[in-house]
Amino acid sequence: MKTYKKASEIRVGVIGYGGAFNMGRQHLLEMQKAGMTPVAVAEVDPARLAIAKTDFPGIGTISSVDSKPKQGVLEITGTKGTLVLDHGHTTLFQQLKDRSVQTRIKNPDSEGHRYYENIAAHLTGKADLIITAEWSRRPIHILDLATRSTRAGKSLPAKYK
Repeated sequence: MKTYKKASEIRVGVIGYGGAFNMGRQHLLEMQKAGMTPVAVAEVDPARLAIAKTDFPGIGTISSVDSKPKQGVLEITGTKGTLVLDHGHTTLFQQLKDRSVQTRIKNPDSEGHRYYENIAAHLTGKADLIITAEWSRRPIHILDLATRSTRAGKSLPAKYK
C-alpha cells in the first residue's frame, strides 16, 4: 500500500453529490479538514455538479460512467478526460491543447485478500476481526435511516451506541 509524507498528498473524491443530505459535500469537507486534497466529484446531475464546482473551486468532475463501454469494462468521463478500465490496465484519454494524449497504466494488485486472511485467522482463533459486527451495523443503519428519512420527508435521528 502506498504511504504519504503529508496528508495533503492524499487526493480524494466522492461519488454522488446529491442534495438530500449533502453527504458528498460533507465527506469532502471532512477529508479536507483532515488535511487531504479534494480533487474529484462524480455526479450525473449537472445542477449538482455546478454546486460542487462552487463549493470546491477547480475540482475535477465526472459526469458520466458507462458500465457497457465500447472498450474495457468501465468508462468514466470527466473534466480532465476519459478513463477506460479493463481487468489489467487503466487508460486515460485526454485532449491537451492541440493534441490527444493516451496514458496506459497497470492496475494495482488488490489488497482484498488481506480482509479474507483476517476472517480465516479469526475463525481459527489467531486474530480479532478487523471489521466487527458492531462496526458493520452502523453504515447499514445509516443507509436504512436515509431511506426511511426520505419516505418520511424529514431527517430521522440515528439510534445506535
